[in-house]
Amino acid sequence: MLFVFLAGVAILLYDFSYEESIFPASVGEIKIASPVVERVDEVEPIVGTEIEPAFRNAISFNTLIPAQAKTVVVRVKSLGKPSAIFQGKKVGFFEISENSWIGVFGIDVKASAGSSDFSLVFGDGETIVEKLVISAKNWPVTELVLNEELESQGYTPEGVATGIQVNENRIIREVVAGYILEPYFDGVFIDPVPGRIVVGTFGNIRKSGSSGIQHLGTDLDAKKGDEVFAINNGKVVLAREDFPNYGKTVVIDHGLGIYSLYLHLSEIKVSVGQLVERGKVIGLVGNTGYSLEPHLHFSMKVNGASVEPLGFIDAVNEGF
Repeated sequence: MLFVFLAGVAILLYDFSYEESIFPASVGEIKIASPVVERVDEVEPIVGTEIEPAFRNAISFNTLIPAQAKTVVVRVKSLGKPSAIFQGKKVGFFEISENSWIGVFGIDVKASAGSSDFSLVFGDGETIVEKLVISAKNWPVTELVLNEELESQGYTPEGVATGIQVNENRIIREVVAGYILEPYFDGVFIDPVPGRIVVGTFGNIRKSGSSGIQHLGTDLDAKKGDEVFAINNGKVVLAREDFPNYGKTVVIDHGLGIYSLYLHLSEIKVSVGQLVERGKVIGLVGNTGYSLEPHLHFSMKVNGASVEPLGFIDAVNEGF
């Protein structure tokens, strides 16, 4: 067990067990041998004996030194739902077993390096503050490539970069700004297409001359027409057929500020407002928009932060 003392309060880290005093189910007649102690001042105290509380608040993190685009998972033992703030935004919690809670928040791909306070209030009102130290990453720079087919359709590096910024990204930011207080999901997340073969890495900066974009998703290998699955229960909040660069796009709200995005689809199988379950076919893999060949561009937003999507799935699932 590891204890940290904050403001005079002992906090148990990395151990979610708790102790309960155990009493016999029934007590029979007890005979007390003489002499009987009748005066309180004749009883000697037992030095060093303390009664342990039946429940202790506890907290642990999957990391205290997250890099940009990292998903942070907080596990909390609390009598009642905890609440937390990180960088001015609320952190949502969901219960995985009695008095055991998980909170999830993201470190944005462009977050500033340095320390930030994570402030948590347990269900009983006890408050702690933990410092997280964010580290910067050196994102690789690659070429913003066009093929003959895209050029024939009028795509240019400058047009792609400008169009994404003023069109698609503006709309996406508005869509993922919503915050539902409770999760739609109650179990682990799955990959949107099987195999997990990455053909385009997250975070790389694609440049051509003075024009450039940062790739805020992971491209997963798949054939045109392959089924794309909802990674967990949620509500469809965007289903667009007409994005010039992202192509046919679906966005699902999973609650607690968690959103999944699916781009370049050849066909959309859901509609806005529809509730979907984990594993529901939401569309088919395609090559629409600014895309060199069929694949699935998969992104995650957590409270507006762009995080590495496969890392999100792994981090959250390890918390269950």
